[in-house]
Amino acid sequence: INRILSTLEKVKNNKENKVFYFSQLVPFFYEKKMYKEISRLSPYIAINKLSSQSLKFIIDTYNKIKNYKAVVDIYINHKEKIKEDLYESVLESTTRDNNLFLSEEIFSKMKNAKAVRSFGMMMTLYSKQEDVDKCISTFSELCRKFPENKSIIPYQIVMITNMTKKEINKGLSIFDKMINEKKIKPDKILYELVIKSCIDNKKSAKGYDYLIMSINDNIKLSKYIYEEVIDLVHESDLDEKEKHLNQLNDLIKISNFSNDKALMNKLRNIVEKDNSVCSLETRTSYYKRKSITH
Repeated sequence: INRILSTLEKVKNNKENKVFYFSQLVPFFYEKKMYKEISRLSPYIAINKLSSQSLKFIIDTYNKIKNYKAVVDIYINHKEKIKEDLYESVLESTTRDNNLFLSEEIFSKMKNAKAVRSFGMMMTLYSKQEDVDKCISTFSELCRKFPENKSIIPYQIVMITNMTKKEINKGLSIFDKMINEKKIKPDKILYELVIKSCIDNKKSAKGYDYLIMSINDNIKLSKYIYEEVIDLVHESDLDEKEKHLNQLNDLIKISNFSNDKALMNKLRNIVEKDNSVCSLETRTSYYKRKSITH
């Protein structure tokens, strides 16, 4: 690379030679994943004379080494060179650079070039900006454009945005719709996010229902989630809360969580605290014992 740079220095006054050498080297370096070397060659760039392919390699290289500002500068100074096939790569830089104005400008130009990933970039940017409405509207546009989308990432972004801004009802509405449509199954991140929001907002019934769903989906959550939901239900005014707690205990015992002795012991202590009648026995045995005592 030093010998190459030395050679380029010697021909620095000859633009045609610079472009020729660079055009030949960029694809080679990019294929070899020599991204830092491409960056070192950047002072010899003549953007307006580069092929679209070489320009894409340069933009992708800057994204990989997280030099997003360099791509922003290329876009600002050479808009005529940025064609539709480069929009997504440039959008990655402008969104990561938190440049809302340029990101919205590029996204509006994309039209048919908009992909699921592009929507995700804009939603992430709106989430950083804490703009719930724009995040939701972008998510809605994504759902209309890609009704068969199987990616869970947009749901994670829009849910995080809603919960961060305390828009829990909007978030739960989106989550419930996702569950009802049965196209995408919630993962650990989503379950923990919505259940934690239910805990924070004292939504006992919702938190309980989602925890039951996660157990039925065989998804193991962080220990504190189980503990806090049991506390939440136990301290609530829900009808049949004892029945709810025993149902939860039954499911935990027959699921793959029962092998976690530390969790089971912790749950036992919580359920049995204050001499509660709810223990880690089965629901059936509990009601049998209750009927005998009466």
